[in-house]
Amino acid sequence: MASHRVLYVEREAFDYPHTRRLMELHRDRPVVRVDSHAEVFYRSGQSFRSQKRSPGLIAAVGRGPLLYEAPSRVCGVRGLPVYYNDQLRNCVYDCDYCFLQGMHPSGHQLVFVNSEDFHREAARRATRGPYWLSVSYLTDILAFEPVLPLAHEWVAFARRTPGVTVEIRTKGEASGLPREAPPPNVVLVWSLSPQPLASRAERGCATLANRLRAARSASDAGWRVRIAVDPVVLYPGWREDYEAMLESTRALLRAEAVEAATVGVFRVGVDFMSRMTAARADSPLLHYPFERERRVVTYSAAERESVDRLVGSSLRRWLGDEKVGVVHG
Repeated sequence: MASHRVLYVEREAFDYPHTRRLMELHRDRPVVRVDSHAEVFYRSGQSFRSQKRSPGLIAAVGRGPLLYEAPSRVCGVRGLPVYYNDQLRNCVYDCDYCFLQGMHPSGHQLVFVNSEDFHREAARRATRGPYWLSVSYLTDILAFEPVLPLAHEWVAFARRTPGVTVEIRTKGEASGLPREAPPPNVVLVWSLSPQPLASRAERGCATLANRLRAARSASDAGWRVRIAVDPVVLYPGWREDYEAMLESTRALLRAEAVEAATVGVFRVGVDFMSRMTAARADSPLLHYPFERERRVVTYSAAERESVDRLVGSSLRRWLGDEKVGVVHG
């Protein structure tokens, strides 16, 4: 059964197969016709927190842009341009420190049902040369797979578009992965957090152990696997918790099966942060004595160095220097 309390459908979106699937999934829930997704997703006076506790789903047609050049925090491989898209906005998970609550005025999920247009735009960019495409930079499409098979679609896209390396990030168990042999140009990235942090601040996400088991199963099945320890969040006891997480990671994953790892501390734009702290007065993680570095709220240079000495150094000893990247964009 769908977990969304109401389905909003843009008038232009009714004739798409994905919309018909959504209406079937939500047949026992209210369906509201709207002229434009903007009148729901971008209306003023919304409460992200209350909507996040009981979100609606908005089905709309994406009109563009359908592809964006990525910021430096989205890591690909050396020499390849990096892009991302936003076919799905907002996430089924609810993490205290998620930047989406500073980016979007609404806690509802917004999905653009015209997948073919997103694929067409991504393929058009490939005519200019190979590139890296993150399809879950602003969400977790694998967690959304029981609702719409977007991850399956992007894996199929990768099979027929070898010039595009498709990156899929997740904090879940990836139970919706296609069963057939994986194409060589799809990369799965697991975002890892210590279990005490995940239990307290990552509602709905898989446990650390289950994420690691899922990554191990995927690598055993032939998928390219990466890990991201990003963002590292500081709180009392963080050192011990991250050391335990890294020990569990080394125990469950084979170094040779991990293609690469990234590490980065919590950082967010000043404007986003003001909205996040207003929405999350209950989260001490967001009310830390941060510093401002130009227009970014983050930890001090000394604290970032402490993270690199503990987390970055541990990953480099395990995987080798060439496999570990530090992100701070």
